Amino acid sequence: MDIKRFLARIAHERLAGTAGERRARDTIVEQLTDWGVTHRTEPFSIHGFMPGTAAITAPGCRVQGHAVGLTESTVLTGRLVLSENPEALQHQRGAYRGCIVLTYGYSRRLSELVAYCGASAAVCIGGPDRRPACLAHRQHQYVQKTAAPMMTITHDDGLRLLDEIGHTVQVTIEQEVEPATATNIVATVGSPTIDQSLVYVTAHYDSVHSSEGATDNAAGVACALALLDEYRRAPPPRELRFVFFSGEELGLLGSQHHVTHNVEEIDERAALVLNIDISGDRIGTDFVHVSGTKELKGYAAGIIREAGYCFKETLSLYSSDGIPFVVREVPAVNLARSGGEASGYVHTPDDAVHRIANGNFATTTTAGKAILDRLLPAKVFPVDREIDESLREPLEKYLWALTAEKPQIAWTEKYKRPS
Repeated sequence: MDIKRFLARIAHERLAGTAGERRARDTIVEQLTDWGVTHRTEPFSIHGFMPGTAAITAPGCRVQGHAVGLTESTVLTGRLVLSENPEALQHQRGAYRGCIVLTYGYSRRLSELVAYCGASAAVCIGGPDRRPACLAHRQHQYVQKTAAPMMTITHDDGLRLLDEIGHTVQVTIEQEVEPATATNIVATVGSPTIDQSLVYVTAHYDSVHSSEGATDNAAGVACALALLDEYRRAPPPRELRFVFFSGEELGLLGSQHHVTHNVEEIDERAALVLNIDISGDRIGTDFVHVSGTKELKGYAAGIIREAGYCFKETLSLYSSDGIPFVVREVPAVNLARSGGEASGYVHTPDDAVHRIANGNFATTTTAGKAILDRLLPAKVFPVDREIDESLREPLEKYLWALTAEKPQIAWTEKYKRPS
């Protein structure tokens, strides 16, 4: 598997539900077909959008940025106010009625906070030396009409707008929101010779809007395909299922769909998920984030050390496609490589493939193969289907924020959401 050649083929925006996603889907399917690997697709419906334009016009300047995804076209006028910390808005009920709030950074709660303080829109300033962030509202916020009009701008433009605080400004957003179809790709190698345990390898192939999503997550897809190439050549004695998800960047939409529509098989057979999300930094830090038990964390980290690498290890919830499996008490081992020059531009237009042209993919693929090589031929599957008690309440909170619905969990509810 030529990782660099594959990356060049998907070096384009792959926003879920758009032509870019379909082009990437076809590229992956073509590769699987060329290899003779059995595969299928899983289409699912989403609320999609075509990336639009956004601008804020003040008496002394006009600043352009990115419209936050699922923000519909609108024109709003109001007094510009500053709240550097967006979380501070939760203490200012109705204080900024009809205003445009300028914040430093972004919070998933920002729509809720904008409504709480009475503002009509938010303008989010990004970090220094970065182009505007490429963000999107959650699906439930669009459906429930709680998605506040928002745009993102650069740090330098944020500095320019500081001189406009207190003045009347106008925010103009032009963006189409429409029903769309996204697609997961599912491929299986190996056979249930030893037992019926089903091991997953997952990676999302969609990107945020206006970005090639090189480290996040074209590189992860390439690493997963490299592993698939290995195991199609030497099929393991347990079933190994690869799923390339779409819609991760819009709120784990593809993985939620897959788990919901395959829940019986997952409950009966799924043993572990190896999820790859973010890779490619030439110089960076490798992580193994385990959503399972302390024993699994030590087991995975030890296998990786035997293969020659020391990953930073955590017992944590990693916000990626392993989460919907964890809800069913299927542990997830998440591999990530970040902290370098390329991944420093994640979720911006500068997360581009040229930045990882000479990237390091070996640590991710070697670690992944080492773990799978230990699990797949084991005479008795060595990993328990269990989620550490310390992760359960945080997971329930995460799911409430993700879907705004009572989570369907496999254990007694821990988190009581305030009414």
